[in-house]
Amino acid sequence: MKYEQQMECRRLTQWLLEEWWNKNPQPFIEAMDEDIMWIASGREEYYYGKEECSKHCTRLEDLPSVYLQGQEYSVVFSDRNTCVVAGRYVAHTAEGEAMVLSETQRVTFVWKAWKDRLSIVHLHLSNALHILEDGEDFPRKAGLETAAYLERLLDDWLGKEKMVVMGTERREYVIPMMDILYVEADGEYSRIHMLQKTISSTTGFKEAAQQLSRDFFQIRRGVMVNVVHVRVVEPGQVILFEGTKLPVARRRMTAFRERLRETYKPFNG
Repeated sequence: MKYEQQMECRRLTQWLLEEWWNKNPQPFIEAMDEDIMWIASGREEYYYGKEECSKHCTRLEDLPSVYLQGQEYSVVFSDRNTCVVAGRYVAHTAEGEAMVLSETQRVTFVWKAWKDRLSIVHLHLSNALHILEDGEDFPRKAGLETAAYLERLLDDWLGKEKMVVMGTERREYVIPMMDILYVEADGEYSRIHMLQKTISSTTGFKEAAQQLSRDFFQIRRGVMVNVVHVRVVEPGQVILFEGTKLPVARRRMTAFRERLRETYKPFNG
């Protein structure tokens, strides 16, 4: 495939997964080839043909609201009419759900180009989102990584990780780490970019960086990003969940990817 088609396959892979986890299976179904094969780790998860895969794709009644974090997708093979996209992400239950789950997943999509249309001919999902059954103890199955995720949430809810800065208007702010997207230098001062607003602080960047938790990483000079807000990693940049794109210094990209894996290491068992 041409480079533009390969990039479109990568984009579609990410978009279809996000839509499916948001309980919108229709784009996924429309992208399926009539002869699609879908396999996963469960004994029953071996489906052939668009009709059978569509039925499996729409069984969402027991699926909680989930968002995807730490997404990475790469084109690993391509020829004239075929493109293979492999990726991974961590699936978390959304805030407000009656259950708390976290699961690391790996996926492979095989795309076919035919008559100006891209379609999925093969899909492999490494593992399902495990939900504890009645009478099952916690942690069990994927419970260990869910327990690590729950511990991280509790740390934030209990206020164990916060920073204190002085605003330029002489107001003091106590900010939970999970609310911070990234911190950047602003001359002798710093700017704290949060989910809902940005605070200009008289606290210098170096001093502010010393208060940040283990989840922050310096992606370039004068910028520390909160790894847990990173939605996807692309060559030379990261994209946060709320859409912000931040360039990453080339010499720091390898170390950043290692930090990303280290951050989610408890979720990988």
